[in-house]
Amino acid sequence: MEMRVKQCMSKPAVVCHLDDTLHEAAKRMWENDCGALPVITTEGHVAAMLTDRDICMAAYTQGHPLHALKVSGAMSRTVYACSSDDSVEAAERLMRDHRTDDRPQRIRSRQRHSLGSSSGPSDRAAVRERPDEAGYRNL
Repeated sequence: MEMRVKQCMSKPAVVCHLDDTLHEAAKRMWENDCGALPVITTEGHVAAMLTDRDICMAAYTQGHPLHALKVSGAMSRTVYACSSDDSVEAAERLMRDHRTDDRPQRIRSRQRHSLGSSSGPSDRAAVRERPDEAGYRNL
């Protein structure tokens, strides 16, 4: 039997908001041992993804401390979706197809790890659950 995405999802999801500072987002990543967070709107919809790399590059390129920068200025702009009922292999294929192979979004499948990433602000991608399903809480 194939492993499903929902079998490796964190519940509830650790998220950040558009108006959070990058300091707050980095703190959540540190406290929850993760390298990427879904960014949600005030209505609770997933707007984007934010990675630890996004935080570092925003601080470097903008020359300001993390407490002075907002998540909305550093987050990705494109989100690719998969269903929580999809196989882990299908999610891995989606990440591979969209060249998300370095992003610290980890999908664990028994003994292997799959990492997804992207290289620039215009082509960033991440995998998340479709918003018409259980919402961001089940990412």
